[in-house]
Amino acid sequence: MRRTETVTIPGVRTETLGQRDNGKTFILTEMPADQGERWANRVIFAIGAAGIDLPEAVPASGMAGLASVGIQSLLKVPYTIAEPLLDEMFQQVQFQLNPRAPMQNIFSGDESQIEEVPTRWKLRLALWKLHTGFFPKGDTTTSVSPPSEQKAA
Repeated sequence: MRRTETVTIPGVRTETLGQRDNGKTFILTEMPADQGERWANRVIFAIGAAGIDLPEAVPASGMAGLASVGIQSLLKVPYTIAEPLLDEMFQQVQFQLNPRAPMQNIFSGDESQIEEVPTRWKLRLALWKLHTGFFPKGDTTTSVSPPSEQKAA
């Protein structure tokens, strides 16, 4: 089962600039493993192609490597390369009008349920954390099982 996160923009919605997304709820869903791996690899290759130095272990680490590099590295990639990666992130976001209504995919342009640019960035950061936040800083995954506890006789 894919992990999800609910993000509700705080405040009361008004038509005032900066408050149009207040009170709206968005559901973020983790990418399937194969899609997430491809996405992470494309980000890592884009960062490397942009001439940004990456620690040696990052290219082989997928999402774990991205966790150590941080979203700031993606922001250093030329926009024409980063744009499809940023667009793909929003395929993992749905709008929840209310708990009884079916969730909606995010629309583009004037029909978008997201009316504020800062909301888009909040959702991007939450997506990044959803996909990479399960790796504590400096932690790597291994296939080694922890030692079993033995009881003294």
